[in-house]
Amino acid sequence: YDIVGGCSYPFVNWLLRRPVFGGHKPKYVYITQNGDHPAQTRNREYRFFGCDGIVCINPDFHERNKMLWNSVLIPNGVNTGKFKSARSDRAQFGLPADKKIVLMVSALIASKRVDHAIEAVSKLADVWLVVAGNGPEKESVLRLAENKLPGRFINMSLKADQMPALYHSADAFLHMSKAEAFGNVFIEALACGLPVVAHDIPRHRWVVGDTGFFVNTDRSENTAQAVQQALGAAVTDRENRIQSIEKYDWALVADQYERFFQSMLGQRAT
Repeated sequence: YDIVGGCSYPFVNWLLRRPVFGGHKPKYVYITQNGDHPAQTRNREYRFFGCDGIVCINPDFHERNKMLWNSVLIPNGVNTGKFKSARSDRAQFGLPADKKIVLMVSALIASKRVDHAIEAVSKLADVWLVVAGNGPEKESVLRLAENKLPGRFINMSLKADQMPALYHSADAFLHMSKAEAFGNVFIEALACGLPVVAHDIPRHRWVVGDTGFFVNTDRSENTAQAVQQALGAAVTDRENRIQSIEKYDWALVADQYERFFQSMLGQRAT
């Protein structure tokens, strides 16, 4: 290989960067899907981190690393056409045809704050919350939903090819995590025309853009208000939301990776 890449540390990194005797050693690219902590830390095992290039998936990571490593800012991507071309199919998912549906696509873990979402949606009359995901907090989430959203909560686990239809079956998208490295779910939802409600940090604003509804999700009243506003905008501005994510189409993102890799190969050749 000419280039190898990885997004974990330490063992994959060490394996791919191991010394090569009597042969060609490929360039190693670290991709910050799981954060840039290894590239920023110099104690314990992190002092052995190294790479020939870093792909930073958000501006925060790029700002921190551009003076330390050969780095480039490249966002994540999705097959936008796959999501845009899907159609609503509430019957397939057992969703009511005549209710407002708020969708979360989230692992049931503490950092995703599904419990806060339940609290917020419970303040909206006759609005349903659907959570697609699984995880160790499932039982506690179900208990809370039974108490706060009786008859208005559905949790499901789906195959990847079912997700576009689920997005199209919702009226608004809610994501409660405070610090996503990127958040592919944002651009999946936008590709389906859904208004997005997210915790207000610069990184989320960078990904979602001007069409999003940003709020301090620590206060359930604020979140509920933002969700209500998003539901009111479910039809309006839909085309702008869809067009806003064209830059995240995988074909365009792949071109950026190719250019970065080619630049690294040029460096090796010299």
